[in-house]
Amino acid sequence: MLTCLLPWGSCSPWQVVVAVTEHGRRPEVPPDAELLAPPLEPAAKACYLALMRRCWATDPAARPSFGEAASALQCAAARTRCRHGPRCCRARC
Repeated sequence: MLTCLLPWGSCSPWQVVVAVTEHGRRPEVPPDAELLAPPLEPAAKACYLALMRRCWATDPAARPSFGEAASALQCAAARTRCRHGPRCCRARC
């Protein structure tokens, strides 16, 4: 979502399965320079990163429900700076 790139883009599906299930790997979070414009406010970036990490939890019980994830995305979108103002909930402006 932050880069419009597929994570693990150069790997086959089975390579991803092995990396995640056997080695506990997760995609790397790219540096700010590789994120999409408009720049994210620190609070918005923190919301997105916290949600990503919760979704990547190895324990399924620790992962957010769909409703919790949707609420977290709305919260992050409200903190995203865009030309429509700080409370804009559009994914891209």
